[in-house]
Amino acid sequence: MKCLLLFFAVCLVHQCAGAPGDGLIFAHVVFRHGDRNIYTPFGKNDPFSNEIKYWPGGFQQLTDLGRQQQYELGQYLAKRYRKLIGNKYSDSKVYCRSTNITRAMLSAYNTLAGMFPSSSKEKWNPNLESKWTSQVNTIPEIEDFVLATKKPCKQWLDGHTEVANSPEMKNIVSDNAALFEKWENLAGRPIKKIGHVNVLYQTLKIEKMRGFEGFPSWAEELVKEGTNFEKIAFKDFEFYGKTPKMARIRPGFLLKEILERFSQKASGSLTPDRSLWLYSAHDVTIANILGGLGVYNDPKNNLQAHIPPYSSCVFFELHRNKGKYHIEVYYKRDRGVDKRPLQPLRLRCGPKCPLNEFYDKYNDIIPTKSFDEECHN
Repeated sequence: MKCLLLFFAVCLVHQCAGAPGDGLIFAHVVFRHGDRNIYTPFGKNDPFSNEIKYWPGGFQQLTDLGRQQQYELGQYLAKRYRKLIGNKYSDSKVYCRSTNITRAMLSAYNTLAGMFPSSSKEKWNPNLESKWTSQVNTIPEIEDFVLATKKPCKQWLDGHTEVANSPEMKNIVSDNAALFEKWENLAGRPIKKIGHVNVLYQTLKIEKMRGFEGFPSWAEELVKEGTNFEKIAFKDFEFYGKTPKMARIRPGFLLKEILERFSQKASGSLTPDRSLWLYSAHDVTIANILGGLGVYNDPKNNLQAHIPPYSSCVFFELHRNKGKYHIEVYYKRDRGVDKRPLQPLRLRCGPKCPLNEFYDKYNDIIPTKSFDEECHN
């Protein structure tokens, strides 16, 4: 909040008059990692449980396809933000942070490689990663409450328990009890709650995409689009950022960090005065953001319940127009070139949200105290 007050003070001194350099002046990009292997076999009945035979690199790890997806994303970001970052990498202009998880770090390396190729003829190859390892910043997972959100928090846990025990969620479990039992028997693992369905769905979806011979016929039916199985799996992502109590922690601290930098940029106090921040993260990170902003499964933004795809990303952009500042937020789901021009999300304060109004409209999910104080730890 101090940054916001400083921004208003600077505006009064300079009367917020128009100035050269209007337009996009600063951006933050939060992206999900690329294609990965399964976390673990879906149960004792999984015919593809042999890690060495079926999952090169190991469970949970980024695949070569995932690396290429991230390289392509880097190319896309380079075009979108070329005026901000130029053609050559500079840590005074670009900062990259990743969760301390290998697939996310590798995704960050390949994204930077795609943004700053060594030549116009360069194409993706596995050897590009090593050049960028020193440019990606991480924090130990258990201490990362901004991006990985793994640090224990009583406030968030209480909110999650409230949602899990809500009539809506309980009804889904009870109404589908027979199906849960059927899926449990087919998979050979407990299916007792919505989160279990989501894990099974994602595992089967990955195995289906790999085209393995012998993929179970019962699984073929489950992973078809529009099935009840899919809808329940997607429902799990409504947990993320669903209530202000939860969103104030996840993604509250991430939003606070972004907004503080935007306020510093507007007031001229950002040091170093960078132009682009990158965050390499996970599907739940994207879901937390969309849920916290109130746009997940939102008809007015043409968003239905879904799992954020590989390499999907949220762009937070700070624009200046005649000395006034506003935020535009975009959600990119499609790989490669956009099928249609991206449109800013319609937030509580509209698609072009004045910087001060963003604070006002989302004050219920922007933390004002330290992590431990907000969490009542």
